[in-house]
Amino acid sequence: LKISVDHLLDKGVGKMNEDAIFIGDTKFGVFDGASSLDGYIDEEGRTGGYLAANIAKETFAGSNTDIVTTALEANRKIGNAMTAKSIDISRKESTWCSTMAVVDIDATNKRFEWAQIADALILVIKKDGTHQVLIRDDYDHDRDIMILWKEMADNRIDEIRLKLQNHLVELRRTANVKYGVLNGDPNAANFLRKGSESLEGVAHILLFTDGMIPPKTDPTALDDFSELVKWYLEGGLSNVRNHIREIEESDPNCWRYPRFKKSDDIGAIAINFE
Repeated sequence: LKISVDHLLDKGVGKMNEDAIFIGDTKFGVFDGASSLDGYIDEEGRTGGYLAANIAKETFAGSNTDIVTTALEANRKIGNAMTAKSIDISRKESTWCSTMAVVDIDATNKRFEWAQIADALILVIKKDGTHQVLIRDDYDHDRDIMILWKEMADNRIDEIRLKLQNHLVELRRTANVKYGVLNGDPNAANFLRKGSESLEGVAHILLFTDGMIPPKTDPTALDDFSELVKWYLEGGLSNVRNHIREIEESDPNCWRYPRFKKSDDIGAIAINFE
């Protein structure tokens, strides 16, 4: 089984890229950090989201155990890092957190293990052109806020994010109750999705953060990845990014495509099999 790997790290409109990617010998992962809602920055000017994503990345870089054990270890380390900075992790809106999608490729046995939390996704493209996202359950924890966003956008309201701040705080308080993230909370283990899949007939595995999920006009609709797959097969990860950035540029107010900011960070890895 011949493997080639491509990757992409692209900053959105934020001050720093809060996505991180890890490329190992057999293990690959993407992480999307989210900062505390009170805007924590460390003495070096790094945001909580940046720190959380990079703690997760470093944990995988230094680990020789299975990916699920490593993910739980990353979760603990993120919690410990906040405790060391005297952050009250019981106030979830003050916590930093990270999403995660990781695979471990076993080329000899033609299988791969995977683990995932929140809306960092693993998309498998088969040689016959079909594709599937590995998680079955609903990962779109922002949907309810985006429905409100769309109502406001339809009325051409400005500064929607500021006006929805209380909803964002409420949503963050449900972390590891209604949806999962790595934020030091042991309950994250309940939201970690994992599995083992055959590589038979697999052409590509794409791992990516939510910045690479194609924007959609209707927040109640399920994500459709057929366009993303088409863009990828036509020109790789950079082609996907270019298409997404074009859509974002066409809608700077986030009115047509409801989303939190004009453009989000993208972290992506493509594993290609021959």
